[in-house]
Amino acid sequence: MAEVNVMGLSQVLSIIAPGGNTPLVLACEVDHNFDRSRAEINADNKCGKNRIPNPNMDASISGTGQVMINPAGGDITTKISEAKLDQLMRSATVFSWVLGPKSGVPAPGDVTYSGQGWFNQLNTAYTTDGVATFDFSITVSGDYTQEIEPAA
Repeated sequence: MAEVNVMGLSQVLSIIAPGGNTPLVLACEVDHNFDRSRAEINADNKCGKNRIPNPNMDASISGTGQVMINPAGGDITTKISEAKLDQLMRSATVFSWVLGPKSGVPAPGDVTYSGQGWFNQLNTAYTTDGVATFDFSITVSGDYTQEIEPAA
Protein backbone atom coordinates (compact mmCIF):
# COMPACT_ATOMS: atom_id res chain seq x y z
CA MET A 1 0.00 0.00 0.00
CA ALA A 2 1.45 3.36 -1.03
CA GLU A 3 1.54 6.40 1.20
CA VAL A 4 0.32 9.78 0.00
CA ASN A 5 1.09 13.30 1.17
CA VAL A 6 -1.60 15.22 3.00
CA MET A 7 -2.22 18.55 1.32
CA GLY A 8 -2.45 21.39 3.83
CA LEU A 9 -5.30 22.95 1.87
CA SER A 10 -7.47 19.92 2.67
CA GLN A 11 -7.27 20.35 6.46
CA VAL A 12 -9.15 23.10 8.33
CA LEU A 13 -9.98 24.29 11.83
CA SER A 14 -13.66 24.26 12.77
CA ILE A 15 -15.19 25.60 15.96
CA ILE A 16 -18.40 24.60 17.69
CA ALA A 17 -19.53 27.62 19.68
CA PRO A 18 -21.34 27.01 22.98
CA GLY A 19 -24.98 26.25 22.32
CA GLY A 20 -24.21 25.10 18.79
CA ASN A 21 -24.03 21.61 17.32
CA THR A 22 -22.48 22.24 13.92
CA PRO A 23 -18.74 22.75 13.43
CA LEU A 24 -18.21 26.02 11.56
CA VAL A 25 -15.01 26.41 9.52
CA LEU A 26 -12.76 29.34 10.37
CA ALA A 27 -13.44 32.09 7.81
CA CYS A 28 -10.77 32.14 5.10
CA GLU A 29 -8.13 30.29 7.08
CA VAL A 30 -4.64 30.77 5.68
CA ASP A 31 -2.86 28.20 7.84
CA HIS A 32 -2.83 26.52 11.22
CA ASN A 33 -0.40 24.63 13.42
CA PHE A 34 -1.22 21.97 16.00
CA ASP A 35 1.57 22.03 18.59
CA ARG A 36 2.10 19.38 21.26
CA SER A 37 4.83 19.32 23.86
CA ARG A 38 5.74 17.35 26.96
CA ALA A 39 8.29 18.63 29.42
CA GLU A 40 10.76 16.30 31.01
CA ILE A 41 11.27 15.82 34.72
CA ASN A 42 14.85 15.98 35.90
CA ALA A 43 15.30 12.94 38.11
CA ASP A 44 19.10 13.07 38.16
CA ASN A 45 20.72 11.48 41.17
CA LYS A 46 24.13 10.33 42.30
CA CYS A 47 23.74 7.19 40.19
CA GLY A 48 23.60 9.26 37.03
CA LYS A 49 21.42 11.27 34.72
CA ASN A 50 17.78 10.29 34.62
CA ARG A 51 15.09 12.10 32.66
CA ILE A 52 11.47 10.99 32.72
CA PRO A 53 8.46 12.32 30.79
CA ASN A 54 6.17 14.70 32.62
CA PRO A 55 2.71 13.10 32.87
CA ASN A 56 1.15 16.37 31.67
CA MET A 57 1.21 17.38 28.03
CA ASP A 58 0.59 20.85 26.62
CA ALA A 59 -1.20 21.38 23.31
CA SER A 60 -2.14 24.49 21.37
CA ILE A 61 -3.47 25.48 17.97
CA SER A 62 -2.28 28.63 16.23
CA GLY A 63 -2.79 30.09 12.82
CA THR A 64 -3.84 32.89 10.53
CA GLY A 65 -7.08 33.79 8.79
CA GLN A 66 -8.47 36.65 6.73
CA VAL A 67 -10.95 39.12 8.19
CA MET A 68 -14.29 38.71 6.39
CA ILE A 69 -17.48 40.73 6.81
CA ASN A 70 -21.08 40.36 5.74
CA PRO A 71 -21.78 43.31 3.39
CA ALA A 72 -25.52 42.89 4.07
CA GLY A 73 -24.89 43.60 7.77
CA GLY A 74 -24.61 41.41 10.82
CA ASP A 75 -22.08 38.68 11.37
CA ILE A 76 -21.21 35.88 8.96
CA THR A 77 -23.32 32.86 9.89
CA THR A 78 -21.86 30.10 7.70
CA LYS A 79 -18.31 30.34 9.05
CA ILE A 80 -16.56 31.53 12.22
CA SER A 81 -15.50 35.14 11.61
CA GLU A 82 -12.83 37.23 13.30
CA ALA A 83 -15.67 39.15 15.01
CA LYS A 84 -16.98 35.90 16.55
CA LEU A 85 -13.45 34.92 17.63
CA ASP A 86 -13.20 38.31 19.35
CA GLN A 87 -16.44 37.60 21.23
CA LEU A 88 -15.16 34.18 22.33
CA MET A 89 -11.81 35.73 23.38
CA ARG A 90 -13.38 38.58 25.39
CA SER A 91 -15.80 36.28 27.19
CA ALA A 92 -13.09 33.69 28.02
CA THR A 93 -15.38 31.04 26.52
CA VAL A 94 -14.31 27.41 26.37
CA PHE A 95 -15.48 25.88 23.07
CA SER A 96 -15.12 22.66 21.09
CA TRP A 97 -12.78 22.50 18.09
CA VAL A 98 -12.08 20.06 15.26
CA LEU A 99 -9.00 19.83 13.02
CA GLY A 100 -9.87 17.72 10.04
CA PRO A 101 -10.84 17.44 6.40
CA LYS A 102 -12.25 20.56 4.75
CA SER A 103 -15.14 18.51 3.39
CA GLY A 104 -16.16 17.50 6.91
CA VAL A 105 -16.26 13.90 5.70
CA PRO A 106 -13.06 11.97 6.41
CA ALA A 107 -11.73 9.71 3.66
CA PRO A 108 -9.91 6.48 4.51
CA GLY A 109 -6.65 7.33 6.28
CA ASP A 110 -7.67 10.91 7.20
CA VAL A 111 -6.73 11.96 10.72
CA THR A 112 -9.15 14.14 12.68
CA TYR A 113 -8.33 15.77 16.02
CA SER A 114 -10.96 17.24 18.34
CA GLY A 115 -11.16 18.69 21.81
CA GLN A 116 -11.93 21.79 23.80
CA GLY A 117 -10.02 25.01 24.31
CA TRP A 118 -10.09 28.78 24.57
CA PHE A 119 -8.45 31.67 22.77
CA ASN A 120 -5.35 32.96 24.57
CA GLN A 121 -4.31 35.28 21.75
CA LEU A 122 -6.04 37.12 18.92
CA ASN A 123 -4.21 39.74 16.83
CA THR A 124 -5.82 41.57 13.93
CA ALA A 125 -3.73 43.39 11.32
CA TYR A 126 -5.05 45.97 8.85
CA THR A 127 -2.18 46.53 6.42
CA THR A 128 -2.00 49.16 3.70
CA ASP A 129 -1.09 46.77 0.92
CA GLY A 130 -3.22 43.70 1.53
CA VAL A 131 -6.28 42.13 3.06
CA ALA A 132 -6.88 42.34 6.80
CA THR A 133 -5.73 39.22 8.64
CA PHE A 134 -5.83 37.81 12.14
CA ASP A 135 -3.46 35.55 14.03
CA PHE A 136 -4.82 33.38 16.81
CA SER A 137 -3.72 30.91 19.44
CA ILE A 138 -5.92 28.39 21.24
CA THR A 139 -4.94 26.66 24.46
CA VAL A 140 -6.19 23.07 24.36
CA SER A 141 -8.08 22.27 27.55
CA GLY A 142 -7.44 18.77 28.85
CA ASP A 143 -6.90 15.87 26.49
CA TYR A 144 -7.94 15.74 22.85
CA THR A 145 -9.05 12.83 20.67
CA GLN A 146 -7.46 11.52 17.51
CA GLU A 147 -9.46 9.50 14.99
CA ILE A 148 -7.98 7.79 11.94
CA GLU A 149 -10.61 6.93 9.34
CA PRO A 150 -10.43 3.19 8.60
CA ALA A 151 -10.26 1.74 5.11
CA ALA A 152 -13.55 1.45 3.29
